[in-house]
Amino acid sequence: MMKRILVVLAMVPMFAAAAEVAPGTIQVTGNSNLGFATGSEKTKVTGAPESKVDGTQFDLGARSLYYVIKDLGVGLDLSYGFESQKFEATAGGANKNSSATLQIGPAIEYSYPVAEKASVFGFATVGYVTETDKGTTDGVDDPDVKRTGFGYELAVGAKYFFTKSFSLDGSVGYASQTVSEEVTGATGPKPDITTAGFGLNVGLSVYFGQ
Repeated sequence: MMKRILVVLAMVPMFAAAAEVAPGTIQVTGNSNLGFATGSEKTKVTGAPESKVDGTQFDLGARSLYYVIKDLGVGLDLSYGFESQKFEATAGGANKNSSATLQIGPAIEYSYPVAEKASVFGFATVGYVTETDKGTTDGVDDPDVKRTGFGYELAVGAKYFFTKSFSLDGSVGYASQTVSEEVTGATGPKPDITTAGFGLNVGLSVYFGQ
């Protein structure tokens, strides 16, 4: 029995090595998300009408990393998101709103092999954020709203390697953005807006030079 345990322990480094990412490897990761939502919105004001809300959200991300040493990659992260909403009041009238957000900046990722085809990893990025909101009220265009600022994301997750050159990645992360808002035609100070939250993400990675 003891001999079997020693054999298993001896094999752990060999299994771990199979999921290692070698120096000089280039990793390209892509992910996307499409979501739909429908519901109602109520305002806590006496006599205010209830609105029906329909929304669509689409997110697309891409990441390119170069492994400077074993299991440690640095590179660039790019994410794009688009969201549209339609509000229809029960008392009549309709509003539409859409927003597009782009974030780009440097990124770093560290992986740690835990099995023959699996590893856990930590990821961080910080970057420049630009966002544009467009809307209409009863068919009349509202002033455009533009926001610029900075954001960051921290995530931890796991990878399953189908081969040395291809993995399925899953992670949970925390993201925050702080932007300054500018309304077309408006004067005065620009308000700062901070948004933050947790999210789940699934993506695919391809490794060149492994």
